[in-house]
Amino acid sequence: MTFANLPPLNALRYFEAAARRRSFTLAADELHITQSAVSQQIRNLESFIGTALFKRGIATVVLTDIGRTYFEAISKALERIDTATSQARTTQRSKRIEQICLSVSPSFTHLWLVKRLSKFHQEVKDIQLALNVTRHYVDFEVENVDMAIRHGDGEWPGLHADLLMKDHMIAVCSPRLFQARAMPKSLPEIASYPIIEDPVYRYWARYARQTGHQLDLTDAIQYDDSGVVVEAAINAQGIAMARESLASAALARGQLVKLLDADFSDALGYYIVFPSAHKVRRSVTRVSKWLRLEASRERTELR
Repeated sequence: MTFANLPPLNALRYFEAAARRRSFTLAADELHITQSAVSQQIRNLESFIGTALFKRGIATVVLTDIGRTYFEAISKALERIDTATSQARTTQRSKRIEQICLSVSPSFTHLWLVKRLSKFHQEVKDIQLALNVTRHYVDFEVENVDMAIRHGDGEWPGLHADLLMKDHMIAVCSPRLFQARAMPKSLPEIASYPIIEDPVYRYWARYARQTGHQLDLTDAIQYDDSGVVVEAAINAQGIAMARESLASAALARGQLVKLLDADFSDALGYYIVFPSAHKVRRSVTRVSKWLRLEASRERTELR
């Protein structure tokens, strides 16, 4: 289609306004232009068509028969164009990048999440993930946060919690700790090395009770941050009971070696949380789904 009979579109806008308002002056006010500009555009349109569209009086203008028929067709066409454009703009706005604020602890950010952010933005192109990195539990009613990753048992009043990954505890240390000695394989052998213990969760004490062994933790090096526990093990300070999810990168790089697995039957783990009383945004659901998929991928790789 060549559109050989298509007139200038601006002239159609001015004609439609003048015909609807029955006044060049009122059309000019509506379009925020001068009355002479409206008159000139309509004269150009009439010249293009080859006939008069208005009967001009002293104070008013009246459509000719051809002008009336033309107005009915043009107004409907412009309305369809306006509707189609509105729909296209709405669709385009819906495709714009949406920002989601995720609250997460420094240790989980540093040891698990940061290295996956590029992959996230490659796979989820229309969501920008903004991190709120903090050790405290955010107040969703006060702080501008959409969702969070928390460590605990999944029980937080007023919050919906989806398990991201359960704690899988492993004993790890730097290979530098052994030098020429053989790696210890049992708790009695481990006991002869410096021990790094978490004073909150007391994983070593629990493991000793679970296996029926005695373990003197009087001189244990204590860190109450799971990320610091991993970093201390990398720096050969001792043997740590660490969360495998946080130690996996160092294990892959050879900075840590795994000595044994510990099976604790509690519900501790990392959970994706968001307010249960609010309608969940589709973008929050998409971020949650991606995080759980990525955690599942890691579990598959670690097996």
